[in-house]
Amino acid sequence: MLKLTVWQENQQETMKVIFDWTKCETDQHFFLTVTELQSEKKSIHKLSKNQFRHTMWFPLGSYYEAFISTCKNHRREKSNTSQFGCKRPESVFKQPLYQLRVLEKGASRVHVKIQTSDPNPSSKWFHLDLVNTSKHYIGESLHVCGDDKIIKFKLKPGQEYKLTGYAIDSNAYLGALRFRAELSILELRELLKRANIFTKNRGGKIIPCRYLYRNKTVQYFKDIFQKDGIMKIYKKDYNGDQGSPINGKLDGLFFASNPDLQTGLPPLRSFFGPRRVNIPASDLFVTGTNLYFADFYCHRKAHYVTLVLTLAGSTADQFCRGRLLTIDPYDNLFFMKAREEHSRRVYTSGNIWVEIFYTENINLWPYLYRGLIVSVPSTGTSRPEGIPKNPKCHICNL
Repeated sequence: MLKLTVWQENQQETMKVIFDWTKCETDQHFFLTVTELQSEKKSIHKLSKNQFRHTMWFPLGSYYEAFISTCKNHRREKSNTSQFGCKRPESVFKQPLYQLRVLEKGASRVHVKIQTSDPNPSSKWFHLDLVNTSKHYIGESLHVCGDDKIIKFKLKPGQEYKLTGYAIDSNAYLGALRFRAELSILELRELLKRANIFTKNRGGKIIPCRYLYRNKTVQYFKDIFQKDGIMKIYKKDYNGDQGSPINGKLDGLFFASNPDLQTGLPPLRSFFGPRRVNIPASDLFVTGTNLYFADFYCHRKAHYVTLVLTLAGSTADQFCRGRLLTIDPYDNLFFMKAREEHSRRVYTSGNIWVEIFYTENINLWPYLYRGLIVSVPSTGTSRPEGIPKNPKCHICNL
């Protein structure tokens, strides 16, 4: 009798399997054959009858089958007939492999397919479970036939999901997929297109940007200077589109770029706190930085564009490169710098609010000495969790 005990140990990316048999009345030695179904790789272990337990380690995310054979049976597998002319036993039928695979995923839908080695999948029925793990395991179940080309599920932006499935007749496990409903590259391109149209329809005006400014509470800046004077990056909140790929994932600091149209300086009033740091835009928007488009949203009427500014080659830059859209730093409608060599001129939009999410820590001591940390009239503070975008707006919702 073969018993398999399986568990994940110490939160590692492996699982421990113990094969334990207690009733063995045949030969003294056995062969344990383990097959990795995806790659069909086999490993054979010769075991003694007295070796009651055998421990093996397997990587997570793969599927395995195991069986025990005696020495005699294992030797007969070498040829169709034994040396005495006895006919070799027929090989055991190998179950087809079934596996879930994501074809396309976005902020509001996911398309999956059942990949199989079965030559006749149309005769199979499968049961799929999609669970929203962000909302107390709310989900839906679906029965699909094996010849269905694409299986579609609706998602809620920003939510975490787990998709599992099995074959109804054989209980063959299809595996588990975990993912977050976030904007795909195609959806980001559509958002960027809408942001460009919105800005052009209002004139597409580009104006000089002397400072990037950040408004916070008095206590926020007091805590910084009581430590080391370094304004440290932290996780992006869930402001804006709930499906933005950087929500809760990327570390950075938010700055506004839009000046007062009359003075060319940061606006007199603040909505996020009575203390402000003004940093020359050319101090951050330097050679060796990359600019990415991350979001286009509104809360009521005013529309915002969120851009990410990274140091080329940094961890944040690598994160953004595969998830966001690269923006030409010399030619766009939102935030750009002059092409002339050695020029420090920076420009921003005069028709849409532009947020810059800068992904590096900043030493504030030089700006304190230069008198660039100032008090301003304030009518509110920011929310730590952010404010979701207006779901009824036909301009910035896909």
